[in-house]
Amino acid sequence: MNRCLRDPYDQWCERRTPSGNTGRSRLLDLPGILTVDIKNANNNLIVSQTQSIISNPYPNPTNNTTTIDYTLPAGSNEGEIVFYNLQGAEVKRFKVDKTFSTLLVSTADIAAGTYLYQLQTSVVSTEGKKMVVIK
Repeated sequence: MNRCLRDPYDQWCERRTPSGNTGRSRLLDLPGILTVDIKNANNNLIVSQTQSIISNPYPNPTNNTTTIDYTLPAGSNEGEIVFYNLQGAEVKRFKVDKTFSTLLVSTADIAAGTYLYQLQTSVVSTEGKKMVVIK
């Protein structure tokens, strides 16, 4: 037995399973139309997550050196890991390729503070990661 209640403030459905259990589900009505079905949306999400990966630095915070692991996306043999301060000014830039998958960064020549970095390739740029430098 299914029963749904819709009023302007609360929308829910009650369903009784064959074993006699009753479950309630809240209904959410969102405006718009989905242009992609769920299976295709999930496949796109999986593909975008496997394109390129950059790790959080370790140790973080750091006072001397930190290590960053990365994986370049398919179709790209080289890229750059670029560091920015919180004002958006570029602080460091390292060229990386598929020869290695780890970058050891010296922080001795930059001031204490918070920095953002990302992996940039001709195919894609990763989301920014945060690194904290202490002295």
